[in-house]
Amino acid sequence: MSFLGEINRRKIFQVAAVYLVVAWLIMQVVDVVNEPLSLPDWFDTVVILFLAIGFPIAMILSWAFNITPHGVVRDAGGPNAKSGGRRIEYVLLGLLVAAVGWIGYREINPPVSNGREILANSIAILPCANLSPDPDNAYFSAGIHGEILNQLDKIQELNVIARTSVLQYADAARPITEIAQELNVGNVMDCSVSYAENRVAVSVQLIDAETGVNLWSERYNEKLADVFDIQSDIAIRIAIALEAKLLPGERESIEERPTNSPEAYANYLRALELFWVAGEPSSPPSRLSDLLSYLDRAIDLDSEFSLAYARRAWTYLFFLTGEFSEEDWDQRRDELKELIRADAERALELDSSLGLAQAALGRLYWFNWQEVEAEAAFEEALRLSPNNLEALVWYTYSMLGRNDLREKMLARAERVVQLDPNNGNARFSLGQQLLVVGQFERAAEEFRRTVELAPTQAGPYIWLARPEAALGNRDSALEQLRLAEQFMPPETDSLLRAELLWGYGLLGQSDDAERVFRELEILSADRHIGPEVWAVAYLGLRDVDRAIEAFNAAVDDLSLVKMPFSFDIVTLNSFEDTLLEQPEFEDVLKRLEARE
Repeated sequence: MSFLGEINRRKIFQVAAVYLVVAWLIMQVVDVVNEPLSLPDWFDTVVILFLAIGFPIAMILSWAFNITPHGVVRDAGGPNAKSGGRRIEYVLLGLLVAAVGWIGYREINPPVSNGREILANSIAILPCANLSPDPDNAYFSAGIHGEILNQLDKIQELNVIARTSVLQYADAARPITEIAQELNVGNVMDCSVSYAENRVAVSVQLIDAETGVNLWSERYNEKLADVFDIQSDIAIRIAIALEAKLLPGERESIEERPTNSPEAYANYLRALELFWVAGEPSSPPSRLSDLLSYLDRAIDLDSEFSLAYARRAWTYLFFLTGEFSEEDWDQRRDELKELIRADAERALELDSSLGLAQAALGRLYWFNWQEVEAEAAFEEALRLSPNNLEALVWYTYSMLGRNDLREKMLARAERVVQLDPNNGNARFSLGQQLLVVGQFERAAEEFRRTVELAPTQAGPYIWLARPEAALGNRDSALEQLRLAEQFMPPETDSLLRAELLWGYGLLGQSDDAERVFRELEILSADRHIGPEVWAVAYLGLRDVDRAIEAFNAAVDDLSLVKMPFSFDIVTLNSFEDTLLEQPEFEDVLKRLEARE
């Protein structure tokens, strides 16, 4: 008998077909149970390896043994040897029927997904574990993590999940696949940092979230002065591993050293740790002062430290949104605006590719009522740093009142949530954009998610009351206002309190509106409260004449207005207030819209 005939007699082809069908069915089962059982990332790889090893073993056993009515017997071969009958064909037919049935079932009942496609060229950089001997050096590992993200932000073809959304996975023993599914990414990188005796050790591992395969890993051990080479090499190697095209300008920007002073950089990293929490409502004033001190020290050590100038410009923006006495308002406001402008322009003079500095100028233009210039600055910031969340969030916030940019800003806000899904500010920004385009149900959903992420902040509750009221859910809207007041600290922003007052007035709670108005009057004794805030408050009291008078006073002298945003919430009529639709408000609304 020929060799091919012997293969046919011993049913080698049939056994191979049965094996492959069984292997495929096993992989399908593994795919189904993987997530519910929280199997480790390497489990799929191990199963594939065993199945691959098993294939040649199955072929050898098929050659050596035969299945007969009397059981499995050794096949001695020879011209008189008989095959194992048609039993193997029946087994194969049964398995094929099972496979077809499984495919049909999955077509009718596809696996439940989160409804989103995995972002292309996407990566989440998990917080770097601090392995430094001195626990006080934790700021260093946090800063290195932040700066790696900042480098990746410059690469247009990458989708990089923001720092805020990965913080919850620090020290969390959770499977990579689970983290990736929650963040909607295809790749995850973990890292560790050790800093001691002027040396930095960084270990990184880039993992394909679907297969668990290690795409790239490296361990660096360098002097502190060479930490920038580590950061730029990590960013470039990630781009190469994910096959993201690196534009020449992007590579140059990534490889640029922001400072040659290790001590200046250490002070900058200490400042960075404070910067991330400085804008929180609960942040004490001393934190801003400490932040500014570290940045001042970094710039004193290196007068050409572009990143430090950019961060200091943003720090002054925090001060600009703070509270001032009536006597200090004019002088302090102008001083801060000049400091912001000088630092942002100095940063760009030293490094023209610094998107963070362009975004600071965008915010400054917005505060100066220069919306066209603000738009151009934010666009340039995003050209330089396409994934920069500070630029994206403030761009959408600043342009909320621009009717001609609504679709564009909604797309920007959705992009923010893609890159920062666990950040309340990102959800809040998207909720605002959805509200102004009339998508009340989706807006309410995003504000509810904001409340879940930031349950002790008053602002999201007030904004959740808006779509609830528009949807006719009066009781729920009132409940949100009560919760907002519960979480509103005594020294809260005066505009936020005026918005609360407006909501109470609209819902017919005149006693509550008058009570909050009296609180606003008390606050005015030691702080500047602009006419635009009083106008919103008078809307809550349903006092048309005084509201119109205050709005006209604000437009007549824009220097009295603290936040341009206060005009936006009125011109957009975000509370669906029928009072603003009356003829008396027609002229004042036109003036507000033409404020620039």
